[in-house]
Amino acid sequence: MLTNYKNSIISYRNNRSTCLLQNNFKNNLIFIIKQNQFKRNNKLLLMKLIIVIFSIALAKLSDQTITNKVLINVQIGDKDVGSFELSLFGDIVPKTVENFITLCSSGKYNNSPFHRVIPQFMIQGGDFTNKDGTGGQAIFGDKFDDENFKLNHEVGCISMANAGPNTNGSQFFITTVDTNWLNGKHVVFGKVSDNFELIKKLEQYGSQTGKPKQSLILKQCKLVEQ
Repeated sequence: MLTNYKNSIISYRNNRSTCLLQNNFKNNLIFIIKQNQFKRNNKLLLMKLIIVIFSIALAKLSDQTITNKVLINVQIGDKDVGSFELSLFGDIVPKTVENFITLCSSGKYNNSPFHRVIPQFMIQGGDFTNKDGTGGQAIFGDKFDDENFKLNHEVGCISMANAGPNTNGSQFFITTVDTNWLNGKHVVFGKVSDNFELIKKLEQYGSQTGKPKQSLILKQCKLVEQ
């Protein structure tokens, strides 16, 4: 049962279902339906409905204040192919953004690969220790806790990769499609704000196993003066 909502909640109950209507801070209506009993073939539909409803409640990336910008230069094979820009939301997730920009400014990410690329999903990088997805390290120690899940997994967002709850290190991924099923599981902390076309180009070198068809290198990561 859902309790302790900060916003106003109107509830209606009958013998078959409970509907809760919440008015959030941005006047978006969140509809949450919980039936007393479900047949097995309806459980998947319910899960999808919950994911969609939860996504509506999350903050849109376009509404957020940008606190930091980062420029990432990329290399495919031995060829420089340009750079893309990330805008970060330090007001919402200050610890996660601090971790990322400190690793950027210290050069930790430089010459590390995008080791996992799946078409119609995402590109993943940030393992500067083992460079294969098994390593990486946060500035706070080996791992740090999930800060919050306030931001939505939209197209072009940057989010923390993890191995389960509260296992954030240095690895991150950038989505190439809507991935709202990841809401509540990974911490979004920014978005691609310039040259998303380069992200889509990198995506073309991916595979369903995640192994890139060619080396994709994060050549340099640097902060952008604002």
